[in-house]
Amino acid sequence: MFDFEYDKTKVKGALGPEVINIQIDHLLYLWRKTSDDDEEVRDLIRRAKETYTIVGVGTQDLTNAARVGIALRRLAHRFRLDGVVFLGQHFVEAKTRSTPYLGLSELHREGRVLGSPKVT
Repeated sequence: MFDFEYDKTKVKGALGPEVINIQIDHLLYLWRKTSDDDEEVRDLIRRAKETYTIVGVGTQDLTNAARVGIALRRLAHRFRLDGVVFLGQHFVEAKTRSTPYLGLSELHREGRVLGSPKVT
């Protein structure tokens, strides 16, 4: 908890934004509400294939990443976020069988939310 509070104080002191901690359960709830055949997921997969050179990533891996990406987009909309720092945790990756990187890239590409993984 100390590290989070230190980071929160450091960001707020330097930039002045309001920093909130959103429980990972909020993301997992939104992720569970997506499915492989969700229209938004299919659109994100199509856009990712058109935009990025994807090598060695299977169809199911890309679908899992798109589901996490849509959940991140919905989370950002729900909490009206201008930016999000995703603390990568094995728990989330094990539950979703994916990382948040496609979702973070898409949030940034859309220009609505700046996204980044937390680098320690």
